[in-house]
Amino acid sequence: MDSDDAGAPFAGAPAGGLREAIAAALAAGDWPWPASVRSDDSFIDGLCELASAFERAGVGELALAAAVADEHAERSAIARVLLHARRVARGSSPHGPPDARARAARPLEARTLAEAFELLAGEGIEDIVMHRRIVAAIAAPPPGVRLHSHRRTAAHDVRLASIRFSDDAAPADKFGAWSAALGADVGAHDAGAGVHVRVAQPASSALAAWFDTLDAGPDVWSWPPPEEPRPLVAPAMTFSASRLNGFVKCPRRWFFEYLCDALDDEGSAAATYGKVFHEALEALHRAIRLPAEFSGNAILERLHLELDLAFQRNEAQFASRLELEVSRLRARAVAAHYARWLRAEAQDHPMHVEAVESLQRWTMGRHEFVGFVDRIDRPAGGGPITIYDYKTGRIEEDPREYVAAMRRGEEAQLALYYTVRRMRGDQVGRLALISLRDPRDPVWVLALDMTDDAGVAVVERSERSGVVRGSCTPQDIETAVETLLARADLLTGGGLEHFEVGEDPPCSYCAYARACRERPDEGERVFAR
Repeated sequence: MDSDDAGAPFAGAPAGGLREAIAAALAAGDWPWPASVRSDDSFIDGLCELASAFERAGVGELALAAAVADEHAERSAIARVLLHARRVARGSSPHGPPDARARAARPLEARTLAEAFELLAGEGIEDIVMHRRIVAAIAAPPPGVRLHSHRRTAAHDVRLASIRFSDDAAPADKFGAWSAALGADVGAHDAGAGVHVRVAQPASSALAAWFDTLDAGPDVWSWPPPEEPRPLVAPAMTFSASRLNGFVKCPRRWFFEYLCDALDDEGSAAATYGKVFHEALEALHRAIRLPAEFSGNAILERLHLELDLAFQRNEAQFASRLELEVSRLRARAVAAHYARWLRAEAQDHPMHVEAVESLQRWTMGRHEFVGFVDRIDRPAGGGPITIYDYKTGRIEEDPREYVAAMRRGEEAQLALYYTVRRMRGDQVGRLALISLRDPRDPVWVLALDMTDDAGVAVVERSERSGVVRGSCTPQDIETAVETLLARADLLTGGGLEHFEVGEDPPCSYCAYARACRERPDEGERVFAR
């Protein structure tokens, strides 16, 4: 390397001196490279070339001193070698006298970050070097303090110090090397520079404690105090059977749906299937009011037509064409079952379809109620009516258990529909659920024959395959309604402090399941061929 070249490592210093200084430094001390590499000529030449490049780029000794504390061991070692060689080439001792080293690398201990700042303020030092993550966290340092990260340095003529924490991963000897290098670099300007402070806390704990001591100004946000527990009362609302049933299935889902209104429930394929079938049956019975006057084939053909039209109107609500076609084929199979049952019923007990999807509004207690009765039949010659409710889910196979659930307020439809029709002056002879789910289900119709005070059925009916029969008394209905009114009073009057998850919550099709922190753990899923 030519000594008077513009890119020489140090002006006026022979290139050979720089190489000898680097070689001497590599021969002694603890380095991350093996001895074979440290004595290799090409490796030493490469370091010389790097020193020259640093000189041309204007990299000062302070920058090299800060780089000694780099978290990467090899980069730190390179900085130490170059800093050592540069000082040798300039004719200064790489280490200085023992007293100077002690003065330049005075170790200080602090219990907290605030105490560390106070110690350095007492030393008259304002520029402090800390890890870049800590510097970023302290957006507003104490007055008169300037923070620098390891990768940034202050001006060459300022007083510097470092603050480290108990959980810093860098070894202790690196702190010593960095502090010594830093002190030697700025010692000519200020003998008090190069102070190292170790805080006897992990960085996270020290920062948290320091932030806790700060005064909260008017622009500083803090958590408000928790509110006192109090019942949450629902606003006045119009109750329906589905709304009351939903509370029984899962109070927490009811809370999300009716009190939070946080999501727009997009529904499911099952819900869309039920909507389509209801539309088709409504259209069927608006056209066929006296089923006894039509053959079974005529009823089935008309129902197939209405189903096709309803699926066409609601095509966009299905997730895919496959889902639509599967639902349509399922509906046509159920339609055949429905047409056979309707024809048989009409032959045994001729009736007139008096109303379909009949909107009912009424007041009980202090609450408003609303409901749509799917179908109301009256005998052709007049008499007590039959109230039907279509179900796309599985219906109860035991009529006694259904009546018990109705008395507990867990099944609201038939009790409410019976009550409103009685308020309208009708005598009710039968309440029935019709399944639209699957013709292979063992129970197709769940029928409750209303009885008088003596326990005698109001209307006699024939036994029929797939139809399970039970009896229901006016007292059963009265008990059910009282339970429902008490629930409505609770929700809109007393309120609840906590809406719990139901005993068997409908999590699989609940729109709020992913956000519900109280949902039960999913059970094991078993897949089979």
